[in-house]
Amino acid sequence: MRGVVEVQLTRVKAHLIVEPELSLIDCGYAGSRDRIAEAIGKHGRSFGQLTRVVITHGHPDHAGSARELAEEGIPILIHPADAAGLRTTWADVLHRPSLGRVFSAMTPEPPNLTPIEDGDILPMLGGLRVIHTPGHTRGVSVCTVPGIA
Repeated sequence: MRGVVEVQLTRVKAHLIVEPELSLIDCGYAGSRDRIAEAIGKHGRSFGQLTRVVITHGHPDHAGSARELAEEGIPILIHPADAAGLRTTWADVLHRPSLGRVFSAMTPEPPNLTPIEDGDILPMLGGLRVIHTPGHTRGVSVCTVPGIA
């Protein structure tokens, strides 16, 4: 799709939306900031132009770098159910062990999160509609592009 660029991170891909406002879909494991910046640079833009990061769900391979990006002032958009999961501590894992809690505890909680909900329209690619599709996690969200079935 025009304007959407795959960004290869460690063991996962993110997607950069190259428009006047740069957006990133997912941000990989913690420590991915430099690879993201490099990918943005390949498109003649600077990391400081990144307007937002949309997290599809709260696992560390999709949200692990959210904290470091948020600390640079980049808004992090995520469904509230997955945002709550990012607040999981290692004490929570020990108290009630589960694979989901381990994944959540591995992902550092960003300082500020912007909630996205079912039906929201995100200002990219002509308006992406958020669709809440829990299952893989409680808050997983996907987006539909106008005009594409």
